Amino acid sequence: MLAGTGQALLQRGMKSLGLNSIKRPVFLADLPSFDAAFICNSATPACAVAAIGGHVFLPAEALIARPIDAWRSNPRQKI
Repeated sequence: MLAGTGQALLQRGMKSLGLNSIKRPVFLADLPSFDAAFICNSATPACAVAAIGGHVFLPAEALIARPIDAWRSNPRQKI
């Protein structure tokens, strides 16, 4: 994980939507306890991950929509 603008926008947006986040290491053995995984960057607020190692994630559009909604909840700024 690289801290940056995308992460800040997601965290601020999640807070505004009443969602919580935590930052902690995740190990391969932890994956079965997760319903979904996503990657994000400055161009893509959330892109679903299909699998990590041998663990396959089922499609979870509603869960992936949460970080997208959080991203979009931030006010636009003129540049």
